[in-house]
Amino acid sequence: MNKDELGPLDRAEAEEYASWFKALADATRIQLVSLLARRREPMTVGEIV
Repeated sequence: MNKDELGPLDRAEAEEYASWFKALADATRIQLVSLLARRREPMTVGEIV
């Protein structure tokens, strides 16, 4: 491994990831993502609610 592989992300890349994770910054959203991931098949809104 070279040195770059062991270091932290650069600031711009870290900020980009942080913006992605903001979408999950709510317990209900986490529950929905978890439900969809465990089901492993498409679900209708009626099945979720």
